Amino acid sequence: MHHLCVGNLTSLLDETAEAYYWVGFLMADGYFSGSAVKLHLSEKDAAHLSQYAQFVSYRGTCRSACVNLRNPEVVTQIMAKFSISNQKTYKPCPFPQANDDLVFALIVGLIDGDGHIRVRREKAYSIDIKMHGSWLGFLEQTDDFLHQYCGLKKSKPTFARLNDLGYARLVLSNSSLLEVMKSRVECLSLPVMARKWSLVGDSHLTTRRKKREALRQAVVTLLAEGHKRRSICDILQMTKPTLGRFIRQERL
Repeated sequence: MHHLCVGNLTSLLDETAEAYYWVGFLMADGYFSGSAVKLHLSEKDAAHLSQYAQFVSYRGTCRSACVNLRNPEVVTQIMAKFSISNQKTYKPCPFPQANDDLVFALIVGLIDGDGHIRVRREKAYSIDIKMHGSWLGFLEQTDDFLHQYCGLKKSKPTFARLNDLGYARLVLSNSSLLEVMKSRVECLSLPVMARKWSLVGDSHLTTRRKKREALRQAVVTLLAEGHKRRSICDILQMTKPTLGRFIRQERL
């Protein structure tokens, strides 16, 4: 048994990182009927479902691990905004056109829904996304976007490909990329699945990454205090080109 109760699906139309995260998650794990949006998760992810229920102001119970909200007008608007088909498994959505933080949030939601964070020796070492083969182009754009967004160069043209069974698959195993993604997740306060992201982050940061994060915080603080770039260079003992490149890469 599931519940079709009152809620506020208009929250999914907000231009916020959290809204885009949940849209990405629904693109992966949700069902759009044209008049309703349904999300059913396993019992082990009941806490995550409760987060979604809270976001859409769901006034029902999540004990069945299902949230089903009906609002034909709003659902139509959501599907139109993101070009979501009710056969989205086989008909991919176009890559989102929004500011970078919102696009990143949507991708993280998609990862939480359709991705798998692989672990070795209690440490995350790759993100593996597998979708219907028709989504290959979307995953290629996702690969390009994530490297650009995190300020990292790719070691080869694309990590997205069709596997032997015809599924589109993207494997991201650059530890620096995973670390920057986790840092961005925290900065945007995205409601990610704890079981998937708990082994990625500060406790596993490399010494180099820890230094970069400390430098980022120092630059953010100095900029907020009104220091000019020349002053920041003197304080942090950096050259102007190095500081400029760092600010661009970190999107400060």
